[in-house]
Amino acid sequence: MTWTRLDGPATASAQGPRDTGTVLTDVQVFEDFHRLQRGGPPPEHAAQRFASALAAVQSESESPQPANGEV
Repeated sequence: MTWTRLDGPATASAQGPRDTGTVLTDVQVFEDFHRLQRGGPPPEHAAQRFASALAAVQSESESPQPANGEV
């Protein structure tokens, strides 16, 4: 099994590694995983929910963190 981090570009999909040097976006990894699990591309509502969740995670990781662990 190949794990893909969502905080950087992916180099493998749920179907396994692609051509060496191919970099996949998070959306491409999600689409490949959905194809593998469900036999086809994700429906529009699922793609929108994924995009929304990904945007939330990315905006959280870009927010400045408080110094010394203060909240």
